[in-house]
Amino acid sequence: MPRVLGVLVFSAAALLGCRHVIRWDRDETSEREFYRDRYECLRETQQEYSSAYVNRYAGSYSSGVGTNTGLFAACMAARGYRRNDDSGQFGPPGR
Repeated sequence: MPRVLGVLVFSAAALLGCRHVIRWDRDETSEREFYRDRYECLRETQQEYSSAYVNRYAGSYSSGVGTNTGLFAACMAARGYRRNDDSGQFGPPGR
């Protein structure tokens, strides 16, 4: 069990350390429109996940809900947004 916990902690730290802000552009779009579209795409692309690990000594299980990032990007593109991480006009709230 300590090994599994260590892997989970390391994975979380790696993801947070590599995290970057995804930004978007779309001409003639207000910030309000962007956040509405972003919310709808986030809502549409939520997926449940679960995983289990068992060996002869112990096991663990986790589940939750996460965003399918590939589907999210496709949803935003379908609404006319272009991804532009360097200088995009829209990003997550507060950034």
